[in-house]
Amino acid sequence: MRVIFIQDIAGVAHRDQVREVSDGYALNFLLPKGLAVRANPEKIAAVALRAKAAEQTQVKARIQAEKYAIQLRGRAVTIEARANESGTLYAGVTSADLAPIIKSQFKIDVKADQIVLAQPIKHLGKYQVELKLYEDVTAPLIVVVEGEKKLV
Repeated sequence: MRVIFIQDIAGVAHRDQVREVSDGYALNFLLPKGLAVRANPEKIAAVALRAKAAEQTQVKARIQAEKYAIQLRGRAVTIEARANESGTLYAGVTSADLAPIIKSQFKIDVKADQIVLAQPIKHLGKYQVELKLYEDVTAPLIVVVEGEKKLV
């Protein structure tokens, strides 16, 4: 029996995949549990249409990521943090701290998990971080950590 999988099943199929499975497996397990539906020409066409739309969305996202990478290459972002006299920060600068600053300075919506930072920055200075904008599109960014300016 041909079925269209509604969700991923490890070792069997991925979502929206059309597969031929045994009648018993389909009738006794997949269909009653809502893991798959019977395949017919209309449903197969709908799956193909969704796949094409998803592919176009991915192409647009990749193009946008490449534009952002070009825009960010060689640029620097500055963050102020409290530090002691020796330059050690009281609280490390994390990717969650950098994301809103990048967004406000460059108008690029970057999520914290896209900022590759092995560990929090713990000292004043310049650091190079990498932004993973898409699967294989990255952009280097210089992060300058300065001490907070004290008001007199």
